[in-house]
Amino acid sequence: MGEATITKADEAIQQASYKLTAADKQTISGAIAVQNEQSKILGASTGVTGALLFMESLIAAKGTVLDAFAEQSLLEVDNQIAEIDQSLINLAEEASTRLGESIQKKGAIRCLVNLGIQSVHN
Repeated sequence: MGEATITKADEAIQQASYKLTAADKQTISGAIAVQNEQSKILGASTGVTGALLFMESLIAAKGTVLDAFAEQSLLEVDNQIAEIDQSLINLAEEASTRLGESIQKKGAIRCLVNLGIQSVHN
């Protein structure tokens, strides 16, 4: 083998080396691009999952607040009904007491009138 053959082999190796290096750079660039896209997809997926969890928690919390508000409102209505019932009972007792007093006074007046009429006739 002559020097020309060795030189051509060296040039072929050098050219192959350049081509492999260029191919490696393209492969690495492609891998980085794929990795970047995967990161974007993962980020979007994480964002969607986080937003859905937030919305679920928000809806649950609103439900809890509305339930508590409804319960408190029902308790307030029950308290007002109890107060109204007590007021009606008090009014009925007062009316009964006054009616009893009125009946007693009417009876006393009748007795006095009857006594007055009897004393006039005697």
